[in-house]
Amino acid sequence: MQDSGHRALSERELEVVTALQRDPRASWATVGELIGTNATTASRIWQRLEHAGLAWTSVYLANYVNVIGYIWVSVEPGHLEQVATALALHTGIFWMERLDGDAQLFAGFGAPTVHVVETLLTAVEMLPGVRQVRSQLSRRVLQDGAQWLPDTVPPVERSTGHGWQPTHTAPTLPSAREWDAYRVLATNGRTSYIDLARSTGLSERTLRRRLPALLERGLLASRCDVVRESIGLPLGMIVTVDMQRGWQTAASVIARWSATRLVALISGDAPLLLHFWVRSTAHGAELLERISALDPSVRIATVNFSLRSLKRSYRFIGPSGAVTGIAPFGDGTELPEVLS
Repeated sequence: MQDSGHRALSERELEVVTALQRDPRASWATVGELIGTNATTASRIWQRLEHAGLAWTSVYLANYVNVIGYIWVSVEPGHLEQVATALALHTGIFWMERLDGDAQLFAGFGAPTVHVVETLLTAVEMLPGVRQVRSQLSRRVLQDGAQWLPDTVPPVERSTGHGWQPTHTAPTLPSAREWDAYRVLATNGRTSYIDLARSTGLSERTLRRRLPALLERGLLASRCDVVRESIGLPLGMIVTVDMQRGWQTAASVIARWSATRLVALISGDAPLLLHFWVRSTAHGAELLERISALDPSVRIATVNFSLRSLKRSYRFIGPSGAVTGIAPFGDGTELPEVLS
């Protein structure tokens, strides 16, 4: 299912992506050492991938996002493009997929408060052409794309990471200058300390001390992303699962599968949400069989295939799978005019 609008990553390119998925702000000397080349070559490989829209790095607000949720949106014929554009422009929506089935759009959103979530959901429901919106809030994210590694990485090296869970306290607000740094890093997660200093007014020395602290405290988080079509995984598969027992063990097992992008606990009758990148529908069927075999109480509630990604971590994704532009970003509280 190869799209003529994109190309497959070479083995060396995939090695660079893997190194940056482990540490998105690793020095080029470190990346070069990891993949057996020099810093200049590693940097050139990455610049080529960025220019082609096949991979990118970004930094996103972590602890400030106190509510995460997901929506399935059903759209009347003739309104899909309009609704998809409106959703993609919202700063609180960090992920969007075009699905098969009755709900043509799926989106993940983050917000500092439930009031912001209510405002978003109401605005989406009132968009012309929207027939139905199903929303479910996340209780905890056990695994997401920030911890995902390509299939070339041996399973023994995979881990479930730290994921996300809501806090019991009010979200910590970035300072004005920390916010300036975030806005730059959201566009390019590998922005140098020199360029950050120019953009924020902070000294390079201060930034070298403060940015690692922000990442360590969890106020900011960094990630490296890659276009799934370029690594031979043209389809996404989104699954909801209900099981009466053993879900903790099952979730831990699923999180370590090479195809797994997301494992989240959500509200509703099927409280386990899974997202996979797959080679084909047959590959997806194999994963469903593996899920069912984990425990006799497993009930697979819904299965949808993603025909294409529309938005992921501040990037708009075009029909070929490559990045076409940088999306608006913020704290999720603003409603652009198209959603007002």
